[in-house]
Amino acid sequence: MKVAELPFEILTQIADNLSKDDKRSCALTCKGWRYPFKRALWRDLRVPSIDTAKILIKYIKNSQKLSTSYGLWIHSLHICHYCNITEISDIQLSDLSRYLPNLKTLGLCILLYKDPRLQITRADKTWMSLKSLEIYYKINSRPQPAEYLLEFINACSMVQNLEILDGVLNHCMEFSMDDFDNMHQHVQDLTSIKARIYLGPDFSTTLDRIPDIIPAFSMTSLDINSKKNTYNSNDSDERQTTISLFQSNPNAFRHLETLELTADYYFVSLDFIVWELFGALGVPLKHLRLNVTQEDKIGHTHPINIEKNLQSFSETLESFSITGFLYKDHYHNPTLELSSYYPNLTNLFISSANLSLNFDNLLDKCVALKQLKVFGGELLIDPNTTIKEPIYQQQRQQQQQQHGLYILSLQKCSADAKLFNRLSFRCRSLRYTTLNTVLVMGSICRNTGCLLLDMAHTFLKTLIIGHLRYSALNQRIYKDNSINLTLLNRLNDAPPSDKKNKRERNKMDSKYPIIASRNIESIYTYAYYWQAKEYLITKRFSEKETDIVFKYYQNFLSGKNIQTIQNNNLSDKSTLRKKKTIFGMVFKNIISIFQKRPSSYPLVSHNGGLSSHLVRELYRGYGELRFGNVESLTVIH
Repeated sequence: MKVAELPFEILTQIADNLSKDDKRSCALTCKGWRYPFKRALWRDLRVPSIDTAKILIKYIKNSQKLSTSYGLWIHSLHICHYCNITEISDIQLSDLSRYLPNLKTLGLCILLYKDPRLQITRADKTWMSLKSLEIYYKINSRPQPAEYLLEFINACSMVQNLEILDGVLNHCMEFSMDDFDNMHQHVQDLTSIKARIYLGPDFSTTLDRIPDIIPAFSMTSLDINSKKNTYNSNDSDERQTTISLFQSNPNAFRHLETLELTADYYFVSLDFIVWELFGALGVPLKHLRLNVTQEDKIGHTHPINIEKNLQSFSETLESFSITGFLYKDHYHNPTLELSSYYPNLTNLFISSANLSLNFDNLLDKCVALKQLKVFGGELLIDPNTTIKEPIYQQQRQQQQQQHGLYILSLQKCSADAKLFNRLSFRCRSLRYTTLNTVLVMGSICRNTGCLLLDMAHTFLKTLIIGHLRYSALNQRIYKDNSINLTLLNRLNDAPPSDKKNKRERNKMDSKYPIIASRNIESIYTYAYYWQAKEYLITKRFSEKETDIVFKYYQNFLSGKNIQTIQNNNLSDKSTLRKKKTIFGMVFKNIISIFQKRPSSYPLVSHNGGLSSHLVRELYRGYGELRFGNVESLTVIH
């Protein structure tokens, strides 16, 4: 079959996966391709202005006299230039529904202000095809009421997905209880709302109308970003009254599955809505996301007890994201230990300033967890857990404790080095890992200077590393005493399957971590100062630099440094001890001389030897990340 003779169905599938320019080129290539690729070009249109949209409608109107009506091809239309709502109303909805009968998505950019001339004309008949309405708005002054925009929204009565997002001027519309009620009465098929709005000042005073409000039965997803929330009740009687009002209208949130709430500060009302109200109503939440960061920083206004309040959704919750909260408070134990099982939870993201997360407890309670992201805080393991047990006990543990965690991301947090051994032992399905701005604390071998992160059971597809540092346990961290050098060690190309490989792995010991291996890479984090600010930079060593690092530690571990001294006519033991002491003193003096040099010095000198800066870092020691294998490595600079 010739290319020009490909069936229409195949050409249509090809057109759906090409860029706009490629579609245009294919439409001009041959006559047989013109129709499917031209149709694909018309399916999703973005026009730069309201005037262009008017010209488009006029062109489509005239094309109805031809054999091909382009209006039938358009499924998505976005007008990308901000215009006032009066100009939008000039494009009659009746015209849009008549000439674009298959339009499913309409996107508008609107400048909102009060206009007494505004009149929204409804379509002559119900616009059955339009399912998604996306509105981006700007307000030039103080918050505006939503009534003018609601007139336009209510005219699109069959819309299922509604997005109302603000522009860049940081002013929002105010939605009152009446506005929500009015919208749901006219647009009763709404299943999803995503809105960046203010809740009006009368919102709390009109809660007594809840029993009479028509429920939005089809609503399954609610995403409210409200940077101004005035309802803040600490009165337990008032809170219970509100719960009773909603219980008198029990179907209000009966089908709600996704809830996302965003605010600048932690409000008691936010805690109340999520934990007490929705928990008491038995809302079957599957996806919950809470965000109260203050200018991208953790809030310090009110602590939260996660495990206590999540219990209401333990049987249904599939994903949970919480950002910007303090966990409990500074005077209580901030360790998070879940008490309930979450059999369906697959995605978890926690961002907190003072949270300690019990890793073993988390895996035990969230048996279906596939993706874990931790931002801030500390990761711990059960101190009673040990890996060094008899083989039959390990096999029993493997059957009982193996976990299917697939993606792990740790950022701006600290962790015990033993955690990585435990992680590798329990989560052998782990394939994607991110370690960025992580401090690892553990026992540093006195003989080698190595802090080992043993993940020999882990075979990653992708590893992303940035700003890794290491320190001894219970040691105060300063910029000049942390270990900044990471050696990434790949042991194998594939997971071990036979007993011989397992026995060889069990023989490996942290006293000699890299002598037997040459499949390593070196990664180094250093501080860069600019205008009195410190910036952490991560560098991936070249092959030449890595070779120098490897040989240094290989010679150090095998005693060749001492052998060199012995070759210089040092035969008796007492002289050898003296020279070893002298060698150590000279080495420390070199370190002290260059300790004040800038951190951006080259790691290899012009003659190919060790630079002063690298000598200092080698003297501090290194952290070894030991993996079964890593297919792809990315370094965050």
